[in-house]
Amino acid sequence: MSYLESLPAARRKAVLRLAGATSSGPTLPAPAPPAQAAIGARELAHLRASARAHAAENDSLRRNLDQLVQRCKQLDEELQALRITSRAREGRAEQRHAAELAEAEAARCSQRRALLDLARTAQGLAQENAALNARLVALQDENEDSSRSQDAMRERMARLQAVCLQLEEQQQQQAGSPRGGAAGSQPQQQTELLDKLSATLCALGPSNGADSAIGVRDAAGRLPPALAPAKVGAAVKGLPTDLRLALRELEATRRERDGLAGRLKATLAQVDRLQAERRDLQQGLARERHAAGATTAELQRQLKAARDRVASMAERLKLKEAALEEQAAYLAKLERRLLQRGPTPAAPLAPGCEGKHSGVPRPSGGSRRASAPEQTPAPAARQQQQQANPATHDAIEDKLQAAVASFFAETAQKAPPPGSATQQGGRGQRSSGGRAAGGRDGGGRGSLASAGGRGSLLGDAAAVREPVLKQGRPNRAADQTPSKRRGAYARR
Repeated sequence: MSYLESLPAARRKAVLRLAGATSSGPTLPAPAPPAQAAIGARELAHLRASARAHAAENDSLRRNLDQLVQRCKQLDEELQALRITSRAREGRAEQRHAAELAEAEAARCSQRRALLDLARTAQGLAQENAALNARLVALQDENEDSSRSQDAMRERMARLQAVCLQLEEQQQQQAGSPRGGAAGSQPQQQTELLDKLSATLCALGPSNGADSAIGVRDAAGRLPPALAPAKVGAAVKGLPTDLRLALRELEATRRERDGLAGRLKATLAQVDRLQAERRDLQQGLARERHAAGATTAELQRQLKAARDRVASMAERLKLKEAALEEQAAYLAKLERRLLQRGPTPAAPLAPGCEGKHSGVPRPSGGSRRASAPEQTPAPAARQQQQQANPATHDAIEDKLQAAVASFFAETAQKAPPPGSATQQGGRGQRSSGGRAAGGRDGGGRGSLASAGGRGSLLGDAAAVREPVLKQGRPNRAADQTPSKRRGAYARR
């Protein structure tokens, strides 16, 4: 469905009319063409310019119309997309609202059922309350009736007692006073009469029996005999049904009260015990916290002391490593100076000079100042010279190694502190050691020359220096850098 088809009929006609008018140009009636002779060149140019302007305007209008049509199509598509989105949103909202409505309806139904159950329960409770009230009223009425009957019975019993006593007195008077045995048995007969009367009154009921006993006591001046348990049970059986039920309920309530009192007492005892345990636990916790705080403080103090010791040891290690590095640099410089002297013509050693000059040839007096390097023989010449004097070469190498080893051992043992004093002492040791070891004789120079050149001396000196450095620095590898040595020391 295109954009024009989706438009209403009136609007579609207006758009088509506008498009036709734009494409066909102005709809004004064209004037009659003037005569060819009357139109000049200027007017013709003006007309052509106007025609071009109108054509450009028509093109711009067509482009604008096309853009408007495209924009309308885009807006229509956006509108359709918005409609679809709104419909989907409305559908989701309807579903959500329907679900919420269903949940609300279910909740309402459940609440309605709960309310109905509550109403039925309330109605049942109201009926039960009404029944209990009616029963209470009936019991109150029965109590009043029994009270009235007891009062009436008490009056009748009092009258009966008075009548009985009067009859007894009349019988005694009729019997006559001359008979003394009858007079002696008068109190006994009166007692028997009172016992019979008390038994009769007790058989009538507990309340009546008690009241009648009171009446008997008031009349005779003493209490009747005690009632037996069988007579009490018989008296209870004589009560009304509702009153018996009330007494039984009262007894059950009393027993339940005693049980609850016992449980309450046990619960209170348990509460006291738990409170005591809680106090003990709190005291133990306080002690543990105090001990933990003291232990933590002690550990922190020990840790701080250990950290200080490690820092001081690391500082001393740095100083020692700096001294060792300076010593190693000094030894390397000494080796280079020894090796830079160059070979000299070989001369055989005298038989008596081996014990005196068994060592490195003493450096010349110009060892401290720079001198031009001497010419070294070619490798082929050095090999021929070594092959010519093999014994002399081996002896000179052994002596050189021994001298260098002894010199390095002395230097490592002394371990001068870093600074200018180390360099000055090193130069002094260098000069004195050189003079003491080799001397200035030609035999020393010949031994250097017969050693086979600079390369052989360098290798031998390096081979000798390695074990000396290991011996001067125990428990350290010779190929470790200062940082690696510090790390290894810190780990130890």
